[in-house]
Amino acid sequence: MRLAVYCDYSYRVDAGELYAELPLGLFLRELARHCDRLVVTGRLDPPPGTFPYRMAGVEYVPLPYYESGTDLLSVLRTVPAGVKRVWRMLDDADVVWILGPNPPQVFVFAILAKLRRRRLVLGVRQHLPRLIRHRYPGNRQLPLLALVLE
Repeated sequence: MRLAVYCDYSYRVDAGELYAELPLGLFLRELARHCDRLVVTGRLDPPPGTFPYRMAGVEYVPLPYYESGTDLLSVLRTVPAGVKRVWRMLDDADVVWILGPNPPQVFVFAILAKLRRRRLVLGVRQHLPRLIRHRYPGNRQLPLLALVLE
């Protein structure tokens, strides 16, 4: 199986090695052993250096960086380049696993996968409304948006 994974986390490349900022990278690294090909796509974090989780055996398609998903204009500016890169990534994929919710990319990348007739698997990393209430305790609009997405 050739698996393509989108998760809106940041990644770094140092000396040709891929590193993830969060432990999902460990899971994907182990999952790669059971795939003919595993390629992950997500934001390329610009500072040099590494993140804690080395992802040996995982290919990477970098997406443009933006600081925060709450900055919708920054996110929207990255969509055209992301569409081009994900479209090409799908050339060599049987299954697409999209972890979200991270609009608008989740919706756009899911549509691309279906247009390319790839098997699509959707995943949610956490209970979004609870996460948003925790991360943005003073914001009343984001929890409502998270509830709608949920």
